[in-house]
Amino acid sequence: GKEMTVDTTFEFEKRRNRPVKYNRETMETTLRAMKKVSEIQTKRQDMFYKMRMRAHKTVQRDVIRAEIKRGIEILAPAAADKEKAI
Repeated sequence: GKEMTVDTTFEFEKRRNRPVKYNRETMETTLRAMKKVSEIQTKRQDMFYKMRMRAHKTVQRDVIRAEIKRGIEILAPAAADKEKAI
């Protein structure tokens, strides 16, 4: 979605056009930072998805309740027959 396009972690992924002399410590910290940034991104994406689905769940629940209300005459005899069988 659009909300994830303004995530601040994408600023880290921009390519820098400056050549840097190889340094083992710099490379190590860069790789650690890249791993951490990707973890943060996945956590944010998961949270964003959960929040979207939470809103969807309430809408879905309302749709199901409306469907049950419309078809209650079909469900009521079936429930009565089940009680008689017991």
